[in-house]
Amino acid sequence: MTMQPAQRRSAALLMGADRAPARAMLKAVGFSDQDLSRPLVGVANTWIEVMPCNVHLRKLAEHGKEVFSRSACIGCHTIQGVSPGVIGPNLTHVGSRATIASGVFPNDSAHLASWIADAPSLKPGAIMTRMKPPLTDADIAALVAYLQSLK
Repeated sequence: MTMQPAQRRSAALLMGADRAPARAMLKAVGFSDQDLSRPLVGVANTWIEVMPCNVHLRKLAEHGKEVFSRSACIGCHTIQGVSPGVIGPNLTHVGSRATIASGVFPNDSAHLASWIADAPSLKPGAIMTRMKPPLTDADIAALVAYLQSLK
């Protein structure tokens, strides 16, 4: 069964005169007309402190920075201008890395959240402690948004 273009979830992003700016942005980053005629499978976004894009994630990332500052993270990890930790990896530009956990996992929201929650269960022998608990799922989601903003 073939889904009609108007029935695709990506239609909300691509169809109609009011979506011309979205189509223009996608073409500017390399999408062709043929690409845009197919369903879009996924969209990833983040917020960074130096850009106004995706401002809806700002509060989540700011909360994540607070979570980082009040949790054990701050004692182990360095983030330039935020924390001087020396035990764990420097996270100053973690959002720009392709992988986490010494290259074992892709640096995406799901893997990063799982790693923060319970690194030792994902990579036996990992020095990083299990962070859930004390962190909640909401804390981890905010922390992921913050870490992904560090480009």
